[in-house]
Amino acid sequence: MRDVSLDEIDSRGYCFQIDVTLRTVDAGWRIVERPIEFRECTSGRSKMSKSIVVEAMLRVTAWGIGRLFRPRRALSPSAGKAAANR
Repeated sequence: MRDVSLDEIDSRGYCFQIDVTLRTVDAGWRIVERPIEFRECTSGRSKMSKSIVVEAMLRVTAWGIGRLFRPRRALSPSAGKAAANR
């Protein structure tokens, strides 16, 4: 397995989470989801700006298209088992 280089992440806003997840999967690591419960905001303004939404839409679309055309890497037997257990 390769390490995930956090220095190469160029994402701003919330799409950095998707960026880190893709890099982690590409490095051969297993992803485990842990639910988070958010409380409703009762005062103040959202930190979600139009530029954050646009960045996320553009980057996620580009990553998805890029992944369609790149060769798939072979899964190790243990990675195949982990995927089957999800």
